Amino acid sequence: MTRSAEGLPEPDGPPVHPLVVYGANPLTSSPDRNRIRRGLVREDLFTVVMDYFQTDTADCADIVLPATMQPEHLDVHDGYGHLYITWNEPAVAPPGECLAITETFRRLARAMELTEPALYARDEEPASELLDSVARCAVVRRPAG
Repeated sequence: MTRSAEGLPEPDGPPVHPLVVYGANPLTSSPDRNRIRRGLVREDLFTVVMDYFQTDTADCADIVLPATMQPEHLDVHDGYGHLYITWNEPAVAPPGECLAITETFRRLARAMELTEPALYARDEEPASELLDSVARCAVVRRPAG
């Protein structure tokens, strides 16, 4: 993401032709906005943005898919400035045709007839694996003495 300005308009290496953007707005949050815009409006770039707002990046997309907001999907969050992990239970149903990003990827995998089982995991499965791995890695510090 921080190298979007390098890879989109003047690729150093294999050129980027399809681009899927989710959970980000590179046009306003990455360095060198002008170079990123030049890259996003290339004729040979097909861009899909999954978001719940019409962002600057979505304005440059070929397709915008409505995504859910945090209170509308299950997720696990880490924090900024602390070491806590938070379980995010859906509080409300998503409106209209909004889908969780993970559900969009599951549907794409199905449409592409991909066979990797992990692509079809319910959201609870990778969340549970993450929490299990954190529990296995946790170190309990006890006071000396």
